[in-house]
Amino acid sequence: MAVKVTLTQDKDKGPGYGRLTVSGLNQVESVTLRFESNQINQEHLQLNGQWGASPAVHDCILLERNEDNIVIGLEPNTIDALLKNTRATYRVIINADGTEKISPLRIPNNFLGSGAIQKSKPVEAEPDPVFTAPPVLNDPPVPPLPEPDDTAETTDIDLSTDNEKPKKSGKSGLTLIIILLLAAIGLGASWYLCLIPGLPPGPSCQTTIEKDEIVEEQVTEESTKKTAEAEEEPEAPKSLFEQAIALQKQGSLVEAKVKFQKAATEEKHIDAMKKLAEMYDPAFWNEEKSPIPAPNWETANWWWEMAAENGDIDAKRQSGYNMAKYSDYNTEKSKGLAILNDLADQDDAKATELLKEINGE
Repeated sequence: MAVKVTLTQDKDKGPGYGRLTVSGLNQVESVTLRFESNQINQEHLQLNGQWGASPAVHDCILLERNEDNIVIGLEPNTIDALLKNTRATYRVIINADGTEKISPLRIPNNFLGSGAIQKSKPVEAEPDPVFTAPPVLNDPPVPPLPEPDDTAETTDIDLSTDNEKPKKSGKSGLTLIIILLLAAIGLGASWYLCLIPGLPPGPSCQTTIEKDEIVEEQVTEESTKKTAEAEEEPEAPKSLFEQAIALQKQGSLVEAKVKFQKAATEEKHIDAMKKLAEMYDPAFWNEEKSPIPAPNWETANWWWEMAAENGDIDAKRQSGYNMAKYSDYNTEKSKGLAILNDLADQDDAKATELLKEINGE
């Protein structure tokens, strides 16, 4: 019989402590756990809270025993180790009375590690600064003004001007000749440099036109060459999801799975979550599109539910179908049927067909 584990925060003990609910183990006497990263290069959680290559068995702290499940307490060293790598997925191997059960382990969003205790401590307010008045500076003494000297002699200034007119100079004619000569030189230079509109171009202008035509031809050739090179080179994929799709089409399924996982965990890419679910789901699994040796509906539902939490209706429908069809627990079957009935009430034709299939209609 399959088991399912659910991790929640232990609200009584606070950050760093967790409650691991295991369905279907209420009658067992002894339980031990092993934690693994559910990646290609699997690592095992050691007893000291570090990750290593060899498996390590963790003793369980049994908190509760209910009708259909048991609740196990997890300490800060285990919780902090699971929170170190937010991009990884995990699975837990449960040894119950000598029988091993494997189940995916999902870390809920906003789960608090032991470091959150320090962040919650109040910060002591700094004392208000004390300001003192600046010292009063006395104005410097103003020296007395000198007294006027009555004995000083006064001098009269002669402001009279000579009313005689200036005599005419013979230099005005020479000045005019120089002005006309400069104007002629400027006019010739303007024609040479093509600055006069309406006149044929000068030698300098013709040379410039020829140079401009040569430069324009060179620019056109370079632009045409770059355009041809750009058309020949294929455009590289712009996202992790597109890279994963390209790898999957090439048959590089392991590399494609890694890219899909990065896109799903780092970019919250919904289609990447659905592609990962299809690699595990019995309804979609095949050797040409999945590196997984055999389908596993529980791992598939881990990714379906993540996509459903981000608003995808197809993922919600498929997760409900898997629980209703494959689960061995009545509570989980009822949850799956409730999802499908809710979608069918919203005129979801696919959900209606799946309900008919499950009911044998």
